[in-house]
Amino acid sequence: MKKLIDLSHTVEHGMLTYKGLPGPIICDFLSREASKAHYAEGTTFHIGRIDMVANTGTYLDAPFHRYAEGKDLSELALEAIADVEGVVYRADATARAIGPELLTQRHGPSGQSSSLE
Repeated sequence: MKKLIDLSHTVEHGMLTYKGLPGPIICDFLSREASKAHYAEGTTFHIGRIDMVANTGTYLDAPFHRYAEGKDLSELALEAIADVEGVVYRADATARAIGPELLTQRHGPSGQSSSLE
């Protein structure tokens, strides 16, 4: 049986999610104190609010991100996006950009190598 590893992390108020995007805002929508004015004597509620850009947290680009008629994340089957084979390209982490030369060799999940043409 294959093991899936959850890469999610806790979303916190103001955390940096991606350079240039605003961090999440976590606050009260309705505090217990404020709720007293809306409900029966002795009844209080807390309703939290989280405002964040869609790219916050563990991130997956669904087709809808790029294509107006594409599927959004809720329409993708987990089997289609988890435990899939992939290709790894190792780029220089200090470089500002990568060029096509990086893509000339392909290394699959078993380490096999083949040219991309």
